[in-house]
Amino acid sequence: MRGYLYIIAIGLKIALAFIPANIAKKKGYSFWVFFVFGAIVFLPALLTIYFLKDKLSSGNNIELSQLVFNENNKGLEKTCYICGSDIPRDINVCPLCKAKINS
Repeated sequence: MRGYLYIIAIGLKIALAFIPANIAKKKGYSFWVFFVFGAIVFLPALLTIYFLKDKLSSGNNIELSQLVFNENNKGLEKTCYICGSDIPRDINVCPLCKAKINS
């Protein structure tokens, strides 16, 4: 009877480890790191990934060489690829969303 309880406990730990691992994957962090972390200590792993910033939605770390040019201004302005605002060509950071833009 005790053997079955150990198997059920290990299965439950593995099943629960998928929760912080999937959240980490959606936020741009390593699935396997948080899977192992969640399998060892579930609650601290869940709290850690809950309070970590989302890597994928922040425009601050994204650099994009392809820009959409505003045809009305004939190349004097460019359009931010994150928020769509028109900004002067000599500025490399969007004033609205703070995205880095390569010219």
